[in-house]
Amino acid sequence: FPSHDNLDIPINESSQLGNWVSKQRNSRKSGQLKAERVDRLNKIGFVWDVKDGKWDEKCKELEAYKLKFGNVNVPSASTDSLGSWVATQRSNRRRGGLTEEQIQRLDDLSFDWNRLDSEWTAMFNELAKYKALNGHTRVPQRPNTPLGRWVRGQRDSLKVGRLSDEKRLKLEEIGFEWNVLDTNWEAMFKELIEFKTVHGYTNVPANWPTYLGV
Repeated sequence: FPSHDNLDIPINESSQLGNWVSKQRNSRKSGQLKAERVDRLNKIGFVWDVKDGKWDEKCKELEAYKLKFGNVNVPSASTDSLGSWVATQRSNRRRGGLTEEQIQRLDDLSFDWNRLDSEWTAMFNELAKYKALNGHTRVPQRPNTPLGRWVRGQRDSLKVGRLSDEKRLKLEEIGFEWNVLDTNWEAMFKELIEFKTVHGYTNVPANWPTYLGV
């Protein structure tokens, strides 16, 4: 099979080679393939399990990705199939669908088994930086930013009971404001009092430089 660099030969190969390859796999499974022939096939890298062969190809692709980008955090929405394959490995491990060898190969690449938790932690750190810079966690919803969407998502998750106590407590430790509407109202009321102290009235122009007029 000189025109290819692997032995993953399609079963419907136009020649009889594909069917012969399939027969070798079946013969080995049933114990009817001589040890000598098994050894000869092993020496040329014969793929006994097609699924394992494809898994190995994807793992090598992931290794190349790490060499290029320095990590294996392939976006699930990437244009090729590597991103979806990476996501599948996480679900396969939870279901017990990965061998110890496969798990070890991915561990050797510093594979992130809990990507969702890692993403949550990364966004939490961004929020902590925002708080340190601005003194509050009221991230503007306009313009629509990743941090703004994430903050809104935490409030929504709490409402429907999908936010763990651990994450809720971490957010509250940095002063996260769950009811941002009430918080904003109080902040604007305080600003209105300050405006009246300076100007003597509360009829703030609509085009006032801050949001108070609006």
